[in-house]
Amino acid sequence: MQNLSAQAKGVLIFLGISFVFVVLMGLQDQSRTPIVAPWTPRQPVEAPIEAATASDEAAVDDEAAATEEATTAEETSTVNVTDETVAEAEAAPTNGVASTFFAVLSTNPPVPEDNPQTPEKEELGKLLYFDPRLSQSSIISCATCHNLGLGGTDRIPTSLGHDFQTGGRNAPTVLNAAFFNQQFWDGRAASLEEQAQGPIQAGVEMAMPPELAVERIKDISGYRPYFEAAFPGEEDPITFDNIAKAIASFERTLITPNDALDRYLQGETEALSPLAIEGMNTFIEVGCVACHNGSMLSTGTLMAFRHGEDPGRMTVTGNPEDEFLFRVPTLRNLPLTAPYFHDGSAATIEDAIRTMADVQLNRTLTEQEVTAISAFLNSLIGDQPQVTIPILPTADVLLPPNVEDVAQLVSVVRGPFATLSNTPPIPADNPQTAEKVELGTMLYFDPRLSQSSIISCATCHNLGLGGTDRIPTSLGHDFQTGGRNAPTVLNAAFFNQQFWDGRAASLEEQAQGPIEAGVEMAMPADLAVERMKSITGYLPYFQAAFPGEEDPITFDNIVKAIAAFERTLITPNDALDRYLRGDETALSPEAIKGMQTFQEVGCIGCHVGPMLSIGVLMPFHHGEDPGRMNVTGNPEDEFLFRVPTLRNLPLTGPYFHDGSAATIEEAIRTMGNVQLNRELNDEEVAAISAFLNSLVGQQPEVTIPFLPPN
Repeated sequence: MQNLSAQAKGVLIFLGISFVFVVLMGLQDQSRTPIVAPWTPRQPVEAPIEAATASDEAAVDDEAAATEEATTAEETSTVNVTDETVAEAEAAPTNGVASTFFAVLSTNPPVPEDNPQTPEKEELGKLLYFDPRLSQSSIISCATCHNLGLGGTDRIPTSLGHDFQTGGRNAPTVLNAAFFNQQFWDGRAASLEEQAQGPIQAGVEMAMPPELAVERIKDISGYRPYFEAAFPGEEDPITFDNIAKAIASFERTLITPNDALDRYLQGETEALSPLAIEGMNTFIEVGCVACHNGSMLSTGTLMAFRHGEDPGRMTVTGNPEDEFLFRVPTLRNLPLTAPYFHDGSAATIEDAIRTMADVQLNRTLTEQEVTAISAFLNSLIGDQPQVTIPILPTADVLLPPNVEDVAQLVSVVRGPFATLSNTPPIPADNPQTAEKVELGTMLYFDPRLSQSSIISCATCHNLGLGGTDRIPTSLGHDFQTGGRNAPTVLNAAFFNQQFWDGRAASLEEQAQGPIEAGVEMAMPADLAVERMKSITGYLPYFQAAFPGEEDPITFDNIVKAIAAFERTLITPNDALDRYLRGDETALSPEAIKGMQTFQEVGCIGCHVGPMLSIGVLMPFHHGEDPGRMNVTGNPEDEFLFRVPTLRNLPLTGPYFHDGSAATIEEAIRTMGNVQLNRELNDEEVAAISAFLNSLVGQQPEVTIPFLPPN
């Protein structure tokens, strides 16, 4: 046997597979009634090779003959290896055995009749999937536990949800979940629509009762046109059922075809490495294919898995016969979805392989077998969905027309206002490079930079929410409430004083603060570096971003990369910019009146220039927060706060350092009273509001980055 080729071994394995299954079935607990029919090998699938040769066709005939021989061998409980079968093995195509058990992943999942797929529904579902306002806390979205940068999971053993409660189970990947007709580990939902409802309502997850979810979405007036387009003809389209239907429609787009196994099955024989092919054959030989087969490498049914204390399906039915029943997980994208099992107890693929062999196959695998199977499973990463972060609805805000080349926009200064530049200042010690921006994008979205592994820079500075979190004061580690409102990250590169109290002079300094702050990400600098180094996939990105450095993964480089990404988050071409460049129709007559009123009443004392902010600290006696004095201890700095930008103001409410103004109109009245010492009338407030509502610029188009596996 040692002298046989991999091809010969593959077919010999196939000849013995039925016998192996007989042995495996004998290991099952016969005291139970199985809930699924015993598995039988699939018929070979046709690989879409453009030109099949006569020898290929003969090899298929040989495989059929080999199958008959295997059946005979099963009846006698022996496998006879002859010179003829060895010759057949040598002649067989390398993917012949593989195509008996596995299939290429389709890009067209099943769609239920009562929820037909439409682009409008997918668009709405994408918004809802990423919208944390569907949770009671307004910081947890579907994407929190099913992060598309992390393989559709959160890569922690058991998910953290509302009030930092720990869920009892690991988050299964959302990628390709559309092919399952049993959702959740215990199969309690029969469809993606049912599944989408569960986490929103669950007290340990998003903790949002259906009626409150509907009420909140209705309160966001910008959502109504999306619901009307997705569910045309419905008198009241904003319902909980429709929320779930839209999310499910989006999730049906999250398909990851074209992994190495798919390409191998389609005739690309070098798609799998020799070790991965050995692992695939071992995977078949030892019996893993009894549960992990087909296009999903999963039967998709509930099977017994006695591992840990979780009773599985029995928690749903109360039936003791359902104890320890769990849905067989897909192995697609497995390297991206660690840790493994329903309880997240297996940290690595190798750990999972050993446990499965021990618990399910009642055998101990050799190190070579584990290594080979691991190589096979590590090849199962498909093309990841390319999803841009959606701009989430607020009030009736109109986004400006997109300009392909913003570098061509002309800078104009007119009176107290100026167009926003396309190029923020860049420090000499952190030059901007494409490699650094790429790394910074990954780090900005990576929740593993927090102690809990669920909070990222993007949690409080959500690019779909105007670079903020749209809650009065941010929630951070252990669900602690921060003392201040999260200022927008959009255009922050133009400020030389960061935070409300100006305690950081640059984006680099600013990026350090939240990572280390106990109330935010709670990650000491040395542990942040240690964790990034433990994610070996990050090293090439750091080496490319900081070439020539012997040890590029440092805390300074982490924040330099994040700052480099943040310098790309510029929002030019709002209505004021277009008006200043000569488009007299860009501002409505009411907005022009508001711009004039804004100047006449004195708002331009602080809000001028391209940022509509002088960018320095000014006194604002509002609330109990002492402002800058918290940093310096100097009583002269009491109530000093940095003047915020008014760019993108409609997207960044609530307002002020304490988030105490819920609307732009409320903020205008407060500023008139506190800063200008005058009571603005309703007409003045309405006019200024029209002007400020025109300040929404072209939002950054950011694709969710693929984050390196643990």
